Amino acid sequence: MPAPDDYPPHDWLSAPFSPPRSRESGPRNALGARPFSQDGFGIAMGVEILRGNLGDPRVRGSLRRLLNENVLASFATVDPKGRSHINTAYFAYSEDWSIYFYSYPSSRHCRNLERRPSMAVAVFDSHQRWGRPDRGVQLFGTAGEAKGPLAKVAAAVYSRRFPGFEKWHAPVEQDEGAFELRPFRFRPRRAKLFDEPRLGAGRFVEVGIPLRRGAVAEA
Repeated sequence: MPAPDDYPPHDWLSAPFSPPRSRESGPRNALGARPFSQDGFGIAMGVEILRGNLGDPRVRGSLRRLLNENVLASFATVDPKGRSHINTAYFAYSEDWSIYFYSYPSSRHCRNLERRPSMAVAVFDSHQRWGRPDRGVQLFGTAGEAKGPLAKVAAAVYSRRFPGFEKWHAPVEQDEGAFELRPFRFRPRRAKLFDEPRLGAGRFVEVGIPLRRGAVAEA
């Protein structure tokens, strides 16, 4: 499979690839998908994976809504021996899709990032009910501590989403003489969206996320 940035622009609804389960044959509906088979509970079975384009307003809007509507995410890293680790954290994101979070440099996931910057992030609403239309996104990229001017960007982006952060941050720093939490930036290169109400039932849409230069100046 080509790298995400190698995907040519195209209509994501018309470009299915590598579906893990076959779908029923028959005409496609208005959204370009064939109907699902049904189990005994009337729940759609099977999935399909489509290549997408972040320039498509449906895809871009879906990603933005998922990030806007959720403030907690799961962050996966890998240690030097190849063992996986996962943690949760509050996050904020910027216009270039960078995700910012605060953590302790001594934590296991931050130590992992020092050796292997690879990271995967899952964002979803845990209040969803099984059998109902589901929504969520998986993001894949690299992460590291936000230092220098980027640390100020991280603080500004994070404070916009969590206005109480600055009020909490200042007294802690004053009392302890230091603020041990550090900002980190995750830069996604690929996203895998699952937004059944807007993108179709059982449909994963994968998109590449190009790196944008000058992100520090934006925020």
